[in-house]
This record gives sequence, C-alpha cells and structure tokens, in this order.
Amino acid sequence: MIPEFLKQEQADRVAWRAIVATIGDKAKAKLPECNGRVESAITLVLMGDVKLLGDGSAMVGSQSKADLYYRVNGECPCKDYPQAPRGFCKHRLSALILLRATQVYEASQPQAKPEHWCVEHRCELQRQTKDNMVWYSHQLTNGKWCKGKIK
Repeated sequence: MIPEFLKQEQADRVAWRAIVATIGDKAKAKLPECNGRVESAITLVLMGDVKLLGDGSAMVGSQSKADLYYRVNGECPCKDYPQAPRGFCKHRLSALILLRATQVYEASQPQAKPEHWCVEHRCELQRQTKDNMVWYSHQLTNGKWCKGKIK
C-alpha cells in the first residue's frame, strides 16, 4: 500500500514514465536506424541525466564518465555525433525526448493549481503552524520536508 503522501508522486511518476516510453516508441518508429541510441536516450531521461536550459539547449550527462556533460543545441560535441544517422546521437535524442515529454506532461496536468504549489515536486504544499507561525511544506519520499517554491 502506498502511503498517502506518496500517492500523487507515484501517479506522476507512472504518468511521466508512460509519456517518455510513448515518445521513445515514436522515435524508434521514425528513426529505426537509431533504435539503440533511442534506448540509451530514454535511459538518460529516466535517470535524470538531462537538463533543459533556458536558452533552448540541454546539458546531458555522459553514460561512461560520471563527471562529463555535453551541451546539446542542435549539435553535440560527443564522438558519436559525426557518424550518428542525421546527427542523432543519444545525447541529442535525449534532449529532444525530454523536451517533448515535458510538453506532453505539462499539457496533461490540470491548469488550475492550488494556491500553495511546489514547482519542483509538482504537488500541493500543506499548511503548517507552530507557535503562531504559519508556513507551507510537503514531505518527500525520504521523509524530509520541502518548503517548495510557491507558484
């Protein structure tokens, strides 16, 4: 049984993984010559190794070197990029998959969010009080508390 405070997070996780899988399947169908790269790209996305940046580029972690990231913006500085079909190395594919998955996920979410909302964890913040002080927070899966970022 899933604890109450985890139910929304679990539902979000299941929805997110399904969206990424669907986009991955579409990528494999459109780019059959890149299927192995698409699988690696999906893994990068699900492991959280891809970050979209405000300028439209992405930082993608290397799967072979933990301290190496590639800045991807239409091109990729990795060794595979020049020989990858149409330049679709796993790093470029992962950035594109994350971008599309984020768009689909956000479009699937209800538009009206509660007044106190954690942007980072996409959940409602609960009202807390102590000694005449009031704040809003939610509990994370590790038991710690997040004060979140109010929308």
